[in-house]
Amino acid sequence: MKNETMENQEMTLVESKTIFDYLPFAPTMEQKKALYEISEFVDKENDSDFYILAGAAGTGKTSMLKAVVDYLVQEEFGLYLCAPTAQAAKVLASKTGHLAQTIQKVIYNTKFTETGQVQFLKKQNELKGYTVFLVDEASMVSDVINSGMFSAPNGLLTDLVDYVKAGNRKNKIILIGDRYQLPPVNETIKALDPDYLSRTFKLESKYTYMTEVKRQSNGSDVLSYANAIRAKKDAGMPLIGFPGFHFSGFGAIVTRFKNLFSLENPEGVVFIASTNRNTNFFNNAIRLALGKSGQIAVGDFVLLDETMIYENLQFPKGERGVVIEVGSIERKADLSFVFAAVEFKNSEGNPILVRKKVMLDWITEEREGLSMGLLRGLAAERNRENPTYRESQRIWDDEYLSALRLRFAYGITCHKAQGSEWDHVLIHPWLRPDDHAYLYTAITRARKSVASFYPSKSPKY
Repeated sequence: MKNETMENQEMTLVESKTIFDYLPFAPTMEQKKALYEISEFVDKENDSDFYILAGAAGTGKTSMLKAVVDYLVQEEFGLYLCAPTAQAAKVLASKTGHLAQTIQKVIYNTKFTETGQVQFLKKQNELKGYTVFLVDEASMVSDVINSGMFSAPNGLLTDLVDYVKAGNRKNKIILIGDRYQLPPVNETIKALDPDYLSRTFKLESKYTYMTEVKRQSNGSDVLSYANAIRAKKDAGMPLIGFPGFHFSGFGAIVTRFKNLFSLENPEGVVFIASTNRNTNFFNNAIRLALGKSGQIAVGDFVLLDETMIYENLQFPKGERGVVIEVGSIERKADLSFVFAAVEFKNSEGNPILVRKKVMLDWITEEREGLSMGLLRGLAAERNRENPTYRESQRIWDDEYLSALRLRFAYGITCHKAQGSEWDHVLIHPWLRPDDHAYLYTAITRARKSVASFYPSKSPKY
């Protein structure tokens, strides 16, 4: 009897934990207010639909996110952890210790059209129990309709809201992000805008924007650099070069990267620039320094630049992998291809080997993708030479039309880096004086250190 009483008391103690008990430090007044509001917001009887938790680097978002997730698990609410990209979902899972998925995987099924396009079709939400959807890196969530090879019926944010509310009208969305980061391409940041959410979806939203910086990055200067850029943005002041440590030149930055990089720890270092031209220049230099030759080689570190379907598995844009095997180059319709085997990893970290043609011209294209003229020319040639594709008109029935669209992953653009983290970040020094979001986003990808280099000539703005 005495043991049963003690067990009941221990259960009561566990059940009585508040959201603050899951925070590993004493909260500031700002953090305390936000956590209290979130604990009120997730109550099933609360009428609000969105809660936006926004804050700059160093304001404690990561610790608060973990506390919120642990509290929701304790309360046994239905819970989905989501992010707009595969890499951001992996980071979210590592932060919380819980499964995280891309928004697309949660809300869409895929369908092939007669023309070979892949359509994202909204799933039927059959989960009628009360559920909280937590979305990290919400600044990246677009609300523009996709087109091209992969399309969706509406903007991602609109389809997410429709899916969430279709299951249970009381379901709620917590959006976490940083409004100083880059917005989606050709958009403003909509998912962290309470006025946009209320106006567009006619749903009630609550909002907290944290400004008090508390985190110090183990003595590194990452946070101080980010705060300096944020202060310039708020004051309407232009950027004048990179704010921190510079190496003596481009050669020194290549050497620094080579010393830090290994395929055993590919998240150790990255080079970030604002254009594909600059990343291509760096990738050529580092591949030479690493002893790589040819347009692609065994051991090259690559990323998917377009979502891929392989043996009924979907590999999202941004997935990174290592080239294991390379065949001989062949030409089709003025384009170059090579058969390759590339090893990616699934969400559990287990290797998955993809064996497909690679479209070599895509790797170093300075624009975002090849011209429609080249792709139409390829489609016309494959229509003549491949009777299966001629009959189905599905690109997946032709190994050249469905070839991997890869880029090298040593140096990448800031938009491709967004949502990911590396220990060390090296940044191209040529900046537009009004592009605070680019530099801020690039710097805050670093866990430990960030640096640039002195250019050989003045920046061209």
